[in-house]
Amino acid sequence: MISKINLEITSLDQNLLKALYNALYPDNTNLPKGLHIRMDLIGCKMTIEVKSESKFETLISTIEEMLEDINSALDSINVVKT
Repeated sequence: MISKINLEITSLDQNLLKALYNALYPDNTNLPKGLHIRMDLIGCKMTIEVKSESKFETLISTIEEMLEDINSALDSINVVKT
C-alpha cells in the first residue's frame, strides 16, 4: 500500500520560503527504499509531497521530522532577523 501526505506552506515572504526550501532540501536526499519526497517552490507557495511504500508509521515519522525541521529553521531565521 502506498500512503501519501501533501504539505503546503504559503507566505508573502518569498525569501522566507526559499530559506525553508534550502534548509529542508539536503535532508530529503538519499532516502530509504520506498520513501519518496518531492518539494516544489513556486512563487509564494512551497509544496512537499511525501510518499511511503512501507508502513504508515514511516510516513508519519517522516512528516513529524520535517515539521520539526521547519520549526527549527523558522526559529533560526527569527533569531537572525532580530
